[in-house]
Amino acid sequence: MRVGLITTSYPRVADDPAGSFVAGHVDWLLRAGHSVEVLCAGAGPRRGSHQVWQPGVELVEVPAPPGLFYDGGAPERLDASAVRGGLDAARFSRALWLAARRRARSWDAAFAHWLVPCAAALAMAAPPRLPWVAIAHSGDVHLLRRLGLTTPLALALERRAAGLAFVSADVRERFSGGVWPLRLRRRLQARAQVTPMGVDVARLRAAAAGDLDLDEIDAGAERAPLVLFLGRLVAVKGVDVLIDAICQLPAALGPVRVVIAGAGPLREALEARAARAPAPVSVELIGEVRGRARDALLARADLLVMPSVAVAGGRREGMPVTVLEAMAAGVPAIVSRVGGLAELPGAIVRHVEPGDPAALARELTRCLRDPGARQRQAATAAGWVERYDWGLVGARLWSLLPATE
Repeated sequence: MRVGLITTSYPRVADDPAGSFVAGHVDWLLRAGHSVEVLCAGAGPRRGSHQVWQPGVELVEVPAPPGLFYDGGAPERLDASAVRGGLDAARFSRALWLAARRRARSWDAAFAHWLVPCAAALAMAAPPRLPWVAIAHSGDVHLLRRLGLTTPLALALERRAAGLAFVSADVRERFSGGVWPLRLRRRLQARAQVTPMGVDVARLRAAAAGDLDLDEIDAGAERAPLVLFLGRLVAVKGVDVLIDAICQLPAALGPVRVVIAGAGPLREALEARAARAPAPVSVELIGEVRGRARDALLARADLLVMPSVAVAGGRREGMPVTVLEAMAAGVPAIVSRVGGLAELPGAIVRHVEPGDPAALARELTRCLRDPGARQRQAATAAGWVERYDWGLVGARLWSLLPATE
């Protein structure tokens, strides 16, 4: 089958972290024997910002204003400049709809990552008999609630009989909570599936087995426990909470290395905050780490910390794929009890209250003092996360395609 996939963020090169889970979805579709056309936002005002790096993929770019979907991300851009960001988003949404209207005629099935602008564009552009699935991540649902457009989109999805997936139960509840009347809400909840995005379990286990090394991280460093944050440097990730917690660790713990790997608009402020960390703790902001080096860094960590928080307007994360990747790599995780992270079983992650550096410092201390407990948690999580290998997640998403006559 010829499958269309419409998205905002799609990796510009093979190891680009932007939209990496979308690339994972495309990989599954290709392995299943389908041809895939990706309709995505360009990273700049002109075409050609993406490389065609996935063999078998046809790539169509829709020019987007710089910084709208890459770098910090669309929610941060809209929060920083509602008027300018809103105008940019409206112009891009129209261009995406026009492109989808032209391309969708040649598709046998389609998937839309992010409800806005992608699922909204496809709801208006798709031919009547095209089976397709809308996938909600989190920031898109926040924007719909903020604009008061949840019910209109829910009606459009029902009218087009689109399949519907949410990356967490929290995202599903936030979306359905804005849908009226109640009978429409109940119908939507009954057919929507909760499906976090997948991970490549085999690849991450190979990294954990030592197939990769990371000399640039380990060179000249004393072997101290390595606490890792991996993700964008934006407010919703709560990296400032991690740095404040590190500053509260008891000196008796001895040396602790904290590596913050990622790029984003908050880097300069976080570097200034990290400079206050007392010895023997070290905090290193190393920028964005990609590809094999990223896998090796994750496998090298003793703990992954995902200190996510709710930000202005109640926006919070769906289900960060990095936490699932850590489980596959055999790395225990401490996560905030917020959004989709709160839904993870207590046997596979350690939960702390969001935005509480003292609580995070206490949990870090307990984990660093008890390597046996860390190992038991990692072993339990490694078995649990197998259900989110792309081999299974891709099939679940495919099963949501409506049957056609």
